[in-house]
Amino acid sequence: ADMLRGSVNKLAITRSAGTGTLYYTAHLNAYLPVEQVKALAHGITVTRTYSLATDKTNASITQAHVGDNIRVHLNLVVANDLQYVVLDDPIPAGTESINPNLATSSGVGTQPQLNYADPFFGGWGWWWFGDAQFRDEKTVLSAEYLPAGTYEYTYIVRAGLAGTYHVIPTTAQEFYFPEVYGRSDGQLFTLLPATDAANDPTVPTSTPAPKSS
Repeated sequence: ADMLRGSVNKLAITRSAGTGTLYYTAHLNAYLPVEQVKALAHGITVTRTYSLATDKTNASITQAHVGDNIRVHLNLVVANDLQYVVLDDPIPAGTESINPNLATSSGVGTQPQLNYADPFFGGWGWWWFGDAQFRDEKTVLSAEYLPAGTYEYTYIVRAGLAGTYHVIPTTAQEFYFPEVYGRSDGQLFTLLPATDAANDPTVPTSTPAPKSS
């Protein structure tokens, strides 16, 4: 409420008398529509793309249909060796992660495909991270030590509820030095109703032959 609009704001830091060393940290939190939040890299670069799990070309998508399996592809670039890194990847609210550590997924009710049994399938470098945590609203990974380099990770979410969803950016940071930080773009993701072959004009239909007399 005290911030000035349309002019420069100044932050003054003062100290009492003495010879000790003054340490300070300043944080500014700004709340924007998620699609206006752009990627930011302070020692960590993070990107996230979605594609249909059935698409071998991994073409990026911004919408899918209810019932589709969606591949989440994360790319992480670390400029220097880091300690205690945590990555949070929020998922669209109308989806649910398929946990490969379970025989079945409670939200889907079917056994995941075999090639998703390894949570680190389809990427590289993620053996530095601990087990993936597939929570209701996000996927979380952590590493006690992460050498400088590039890392890729993929996992699957299932589309369950139609709508247009604001997807919070993926973030990664050093737990004890949060100023070493990176985030992806925020985005909108649309889930369309499940396709119905009987009502879909793009699906060819056959006309029954007339009965002979």
